Amino acid sequence: MTVTFHLREGVMWAPNEYIDMEAREFVADDVVYSLWRYKDSPLGSRYNFVSDCYAPDDYTVVFEFGWGRSSWLNTLAYGSRAEVYPQESVDAPGGKGYWKNQVGTGAFIMEEYVEDAYVAMVRNDNYWGVATIDGKEYEAPFIDRLVQPIIVDPSTQLAALRTGKADIHTSVKMMYENSMDQTNPDMLKYKYMLANCRLISMKQTDHPYFQNENIRRAMMIGTDLQGINDAVFLEGEIHGFPLNSATPYIFTPLEELPESTALLFDYNPDLAKQMLADEGYPDGFSVELVIRSDPEFQDMGAMIAANWADIGVETSLITMDTALHDLIRTSHNYKDTFLWETGSSSIPGHIGVGAGWNDIERSSYKTYDSAEYRDIDFNTKYYEAYDNMDSQVMKDLSKELCIELIDTAAYIPLANPYQICYTWPWVKNYYGEVETGFINYAPMWNTMWVDQDLKDEMGY
Repeated sequence: MTVTFHLREGVMWAPNEYIDMEAREFVADDVVYSLWRYKDSPLGSRYNFVSDCYAPDDYTVVFEFGWGRSSWLNTLAYGSRAEVYPQESVDAPGGKGYWKNQVGTGAFIMEEYVEDAYVAMVRNDNYWGVATIDGKEYEAPFIDRLVQPIIVDPSTQLAALRTGKADIHTSVKMMYENSMDQTNPDMLKYKYMLANCRLISMKQTDHPYFQNENIRRAMMIGTDLQGINDAVFLEGEIHGFPLNSATPYIFTPLEELPESTALLFDYNPDLAKQMLADEGYPDGFSVELVIRSDPEFQDMGAMIAANWADIGVETSLITMDTALHDLIRTSHNYKDTFLWETGSSSIPGHIGVGAGWNDIERSSYKTYDSAEYRDIDFNTKYYEAYDNMDSQVMKDLSKELCIELIDTAAYIPLANPYQICYTWPWVKNYYGEVETGFINYAPMWNTMWVDQDLKDEMGY
């Protein structure tokens, strides 16, 4: 299998005086260099389906596949791992990771980075892109200088937004909606569902309880999914795992799930307690639940522990900072249960939380399999979807896999929360897009602009 990309001619790498690099054309060799560098890295298994990559000329890149990969376009062309960069940036003192060594072909050039303060970018006058508005072409970008403040504290973020010091905030939590509506009724808002699901893994490898599917199902039925969602997030979808409703050709709505699967979403502590008794645990058992140290996870952990106490399961909460918690996700080094979050939109990759354990060569999702769900039939079907180049076959298989994984209760999905994007009316040519592609904000930045007259008129 071979895929050929033809590059746009005349796209230029921006100059970078810090590394003594003059502007030069972006060519196929840059793509080949970046691909092989990534493939040789510790994360290179993401590209293990690529057997060769070469440039027959300056504007043509050829990829040869050793086997199929349904998500090949995401991986090679627009995913967060598909970055392409010049070798000059890598070879410069400090390497590509040093901000002054950054070089791109986009609409903006890195001007300044102050740790824990802000990132500033300036307009790239040599950017190739244009914006077509009402049939007329305009040079892009429209913004002369783009500043992204780095503000950790949510109250400080909102203060900057409310006072007009920030023009836009794309991720305001639902708890602030009422106060924002009262203090800033003129602001535009766009509500959207996060692509990340909060969920509980129940480790199954050699586990005294959770190897048993009926016990796992009892644990899910004994968890008040809607109550936790309403209390912690105010709005969200409890049925958003492993893929959420933003994938309508794969997602099966709650009312259309098989009866035994839909049952898992109905909170019924009496039934859960009886199910545990039927499996030999009339008095329940004790477990540890690993959570993250931030308030959101603390609240979820407390509610989960209270729910499980009602069915006879005594829960000890083990709190960890973000770095250690993330290490647990990849190492699976927890005893019983693990509260975390993961994406629920990559197709079929995010279904890989139930696969990837018996084929290290092909899987790049084995670290996500924190529940260590072990079913060879599921695993085989997953790879059939994961490696299939026929998108319809992949979608049909993924739809079946999603239902199967939910039905096993290997994971207890808690919520895909909603958030709000707020913007001032003076931000023009912006319509609430949060990202385009995968973790890609550039298309919105390239064509939005600030109506300074309107901003002045509004008193800011």
